[in-house]
Amino acid sequence: MSFFEELKRRNVFRVGIAYLVGAWLLIQLTDILLDNIGAPAWVLQTMLVALGVGFFITLFFAWAFEMTPEGVKREKDIDRSQSITPQTGKKLNGTILVLMALVISYLLFDKFSDAEIGSKPFSQAPAAQVIDVGNEKSDPAPNESKAVITRQSIAVLPFDNRSRNADDEFFVEGIHDDLLTNLARIGSLKVISRTSVMRYKDTEIPIPDIAAELGVATIMEGAVQRSGSTVRINVQLIDAKTDEHLWAEIYDRKLNAENLFSIQSEISEAIAAALEATLSPEEQQRINTTPTQNMAAYDAYLRGRQLMASRDSAKLKLATEAFTEAVELDPQFALAWVNLADSTLLLADYGTLSNDIALPIRKNAIGFAIPTMAYIELGMGDAQRALEIHLAHSPGWLEPDQWDQLIGWQTSNACVVAWLLINAGDAQLGNDLLARTTTYLDEALPAVIKHADGFAPELCYLTSGDTEKALDSLATQLAHNHLFGWDLGHQLPMYDLIRDEPRYLAMLAERERRIEVQREAVAQMDGVARL
Repeated sequence: MSFFEELKRRNVFRVGIAYLVGAWLLIQLTDILLDNIGAPAWVLQTMLVALGVGFFITLFFAWAFEMTPEGVKREKDIDRSQSITPQTGKKLNGTILVLMALVISYLLFDKFSDAEIGSKPFSQAPAAQVIDVGNEKSDPAPNESKAVITRQSIAVLPFDNRSRNADDEFFVEGIHDDLLTNLARIGSLKVISRTSVMRYKDTEIPIPDIAAELGVATIMEGAVQRSGSTVRINVQLIDAKTDEHLWAEIYDRKLNAENLFSIQSEISEAIAAALEATLSPEEQQRINTTPTQNMAAYDAYLRGRQLMASRDSAKLKLATEAFTEAVELDPQFALAWVNLADSTLLLADYGTLSNDIALPIRKNAIGFAIPTMAYIELGMGDAQRALEIHLAHSPGWLEPDQWDQLIGWQTSNACVVAWLLINAGDAQLGNDLLARTTTYLDEALPAVIKHADGFAPELCYLTSGDTEKALDSLATQLAHNHLFGWDLGHQLPMYDLIRDEPRYLAMLAERERRIEVQREAVAQMDGVARL
């Protein structure tokens, strides 16, 4: 008898197959269990090593021993005429079939549970309402707009957290934010702002109705699952008119920064292709940018971003700590430096961090916050110096063929530069820049006007003399609790147009009241920490 035939007779192949199928099922169940209890990654890794070693030990025992009615015996001690290996083989066949049925059931459940993202209901969340202090006026509903809905328009709904760990919510929201940013870098796409889509988290509103409210032709939704050293991102693009899928993909990758940014780039490119949007070489380069290779630094950065978005002083303090951790892990992580400067400025602006502490921190990060330096100079009355700082940082402001890219990247700064050119440089060039920026603001970015994602759009309206739109923009920022920048930005000369307006004075008073409430919250948090 050949060696191969002997392996078959002793059921070595059947034992090996049963072991592999059973081990795979065990790994899947253990992964879910460990994810729920928050076990470290090395637990699952140790188990994988043990199962790998156990496989060869099992094959050895299948070869050297045999099951008999009297129990396990060495194969060489058994009379082959009395061997029951055929009966044992039939039992193993049955075991393999049962295990395979379990595997198929698990895979089907996994597949269709992921597919439910596109059709499962969400619970309705109330939409944010714009407060117009002084005039009882609410933000017009998005579907009141008469703008034509183009095929290249998209809203990315908040992603589901499939990690079964509430602490991973910041990670899921961070991936969602970064993907939004990537898509917004594609000039031919109209991408609805984060503030507009966040109210649809866990909503039960049907996809076509959401699209109609937001004025888009397509909706993207998805889910993120982080488990140990792996990540799964499931995304689907839905045609709002037919409620059918245009494109869907599941990305299973090893969890590291390079893979995460690669997935985001791949999704952005796939969405652009599905919507027949063109990608310029510059846009391609921007969406393929990898800001850091350090996963721990990126984790800290995402945590800080979500904390900072709350505009709450207590959480801002935690955000500053998270960004500090990120730059310590990766000193070359520019985005973390920028957000460290922003969060520190927010704390100082809210009055919950003294300037003696805030200024040294901001000084370290100021190289990534050049526009802030220009605002300070302008607020002090030195328009020429402010213009020099802006032009040293971005000489393209003097080149109209570079304006589109610069305006898309720094919309509000464009209006400040326009004001500076009009008052301290080339007035015609400044007026042309202002006209192009306000057109971009009104026609290409309606969500920035109705929501507070864009920084200080009132700067553009004040520069052009439209005080009503400027006041409406400020009311929207206050409604969304965006209290940052008022102390610094509102010292700029263009605010002279509204300094004595009753609506403006009422909003300043309401902002100060909210900041005082947050100061008290931070003081209580510090008191508890000392205890």
